[in-house]
Amino acid sequence: MAEFERLLAETRRALADSRAGAAADGAPADGEAAGLLGTGVAADGQVRATARASGRLASIALEPRALRLGTQALGEQILLAVNAALDDLQAQAAAQAGPAADPAALAERMQELQDQSVRQMQLFAQNIAGAVGRISAAAGARPSGDAVPPAGTRPAARPADPDGPA
Repeated sequence: MAEFERLLAETRRALADSRAGAAADGAPADGEAAGLLGTGVAADGQVRATARASGRLASIALEPRALRLGTQALGEQILLAVNAALDDLQAQAAAQAGPAADPAALAERMQELQDQSVRQMQLFAQNIAGAVGRISAAAGARPSGDAVPPAGTRPAARPADPDGPA
């Protein structure tokens, strides 16, 4: 049983590590909890963007001078700042991510866990069969009137005692 528990604990740790690595690659909940914010700047600091781990923008700030760029140029600079913020966010998430779990090693652990559980179930079944055998043997040693009927059956009705109460 200790071997089974050890394998189960190792597998759970590997899965948790894998989930943590996947979350750092962009899942909103863990990134938000870690407070990750990506920042990007364009047009010599006139346009600034901040992105959240969820992929949504937290803010866009424009210096008054940026409005002189014209709509086409301003749109391009906003796009540059937003993409820079998203790149920054991705770099931060990658830096926080630990090494990813090896799928082959995880599959091997899962197979070991499955094999161990099959062995445990076989042992359990043997113990149950032994207990049923001992119970059956004990029931067979009793007088026939006191025998325990097999599970799922009804005991036979006893004939009325002619000398007993009516």
